[in-house]
Amino acid sequence: MAQSFVTGTGTTFTMLWDPTSESWRHYGVQRNSDLWLLDPNGNRVGERFYRLDEDYVEELLSGLV
Repeated sequence: MAQSFVTGTGTTFTMLWDPTSESWRHYGVQRNSDLWLLDPNGNRVGERFYRLDEDYVEELLSGLV
């Protein structure tokens, strides 16, 4: 299911697939459409709900470099 989403949407960033939902509880994810951007240390640096905003993600990523 996750692979078909990645393939179907052309997603190029790493997605976490967690069948136990432990990561959802840890980060407070409430919906499948939530986007949480984590830095290499696992700290949340951004979030977006309901829709993916490519410009927002690019802005967050540029701040991590």
